[in-house]
Amino acid sequence: MAAASDDTHGDMTPMLDLVMQLLMYFILCANFLGQEIDSTVVKLPDSASAVPLDKREGDILFVNVNEKNQVVLFGKDPMTMAEFEYELVDRIGPRAPKDDTGRILTTIILRADAGADYGSIFQVLTLCKKQHFRYFSTRLNIKGT
Repeated sequence: MAAASDDTHGDMTPMLDLVMQLLMYFILCANFLGQEIDSTVVKLPDSASAVPLDKREGDILFVNVNEKNQVVLFGKDPMTMAEFEYELVDRIGPRAPKDDTGRILTTIILRADAGADYGSIFQVLTLCKKQHFRYFSTRLNIKGT
């Protein structure tokens, strides 16, 4: 009888390659999720409604209004209301998850800077509602005149 070979270990290179790719994927995703609610974009006012966000709330679109009344979306430069409407109509709306009746399931989390005007906040909410977004959560404190 022939002697059994001592080389019974398989090549581990493909397994290690897969593990490294998965590790890098999760590191990158976790980093982007933290940047969506970055506190340097919008300075939240002191208010009970301006609490830190829970990242486990489901499908969320973070819409920030800065002190210059510009809209800031994750990964994009500050934009005017017209540019924000374009984003909603052509980019965000068609990709938003919908239920079996066609209603958009995405929750809009509106975060407004303490120096933002009420008119800009109202305009953002109006544009979102016009594009059939129905679920909102706000983190703001309106200034008195």
